[in-house]
Amino acid sequence: MHITVSLLALLFSFTVPVWAAEPKSLVDLLSRVPEVPATAQDAATWFTPEAGKPGPGKLTHPDLLGLRGDLAASKGFSRFLRQTAAKTLSEDPTKKGLNESGIDAARLQRDPAYQAELQKRTERMTTQEKMAFAQRLMQAQLQATQQDARAMGQEPAEVEAAAEAATNYTVNYSTWLTGPLTTFTQEWEQAAQQLSQKPLAGKKPKMDWDSIGCEATCQREWQAYEQEIWPKVLSREADILKARRAVLLRYRAAVKERVQEGQLSLAPAGYGAAAQSQTNRATLATYHEQLLGDIEGYAAMVEQTALRPAMLVAQGSAKFVRGLP
Repeated sequence: MHITVSLLALLFSFTVPVWAAEPKSLVDLLSRVPEVPATAQDAATWFTPEAGKPGPGKLTHPDLLGLRGDLAASKGFSRFLRQTAAKTLSEDPTKKGLNESGIDAARLQRDPAYQAELQKRTERMTTQEKMAFAQRLMQAQLQATQQDARAMGQEPAEVEAAAEAATNYTVNYSTWLTGPLTTFTQEWEQAAQQLSQKPLAGKKPKMDWDSIGCEATCQREWQAYEQEIWPKVLSREADILKARRAVLLRYRAAVKERVQEGQLSLAPAGYGAAAQSQTNRATLATYHEQLLGDIEGYAAMVEQTALRPAMLVAQGSAKFVRGLP
């Protein structure tokens, strides 16, 4: 049963990769992340309200949206390289093994009826036939591994340097994750937590605004309280934005150092396209995606920084002030 399942997985695992756009400079992509807004009102302009939905609405900041699209396109390029890494081999090992077993690998990709026929044929195989089939596939994989090892020994210097940088990135990633990245995240969160506790001095009405007894005089007191407190609320949010901006500047500098190193190694190697071996092509494609992820993580924190004050503005002064303790 296990052999049958494994063989079927091989038979129906083919996908046809789609070509994607050439990747953009990592350093340029990082430079396009916008600065943190200075005020809550500025932050609100990053979003567009949606009818019938609470909150600031959907992100419509043109720079961030454009950046998202280019990051996705660059990731698509790296995925394409990973999917086509086997093209560095003279022949795809799985297809070679299938063809040597009397199976038309090309037809298998496009003909559902043929797929169904092969599935039935596989289910009827004896144990010995399944073992022989598996051995042919394993032999093709072994030959491919040997060919790939030879190709790795003939890689251009640019590819070797990029592969070494990719290895160093992977080895040191846990240090980045548990060290600087964790520190930046904690400081970013603490900036809001600490400053949010800053008292908003003001003369709050004694009677709740929604009390049955809160009539004209009481309502005027609440309006006066709102006019007194709301500017202080916005000022406090500006202080939070300023504190978070300081954290994000250090975060950006750290990410810039990482992507600059990656750019210097990956660009000469075509972001993996220049690799002669399947292993190095996949390694460099993964390295490229990880660096794009570093940029995405920073951009996401910038967006979240703007989202908090934008939600406050969307809530409105009256609703916010009336909810104060």
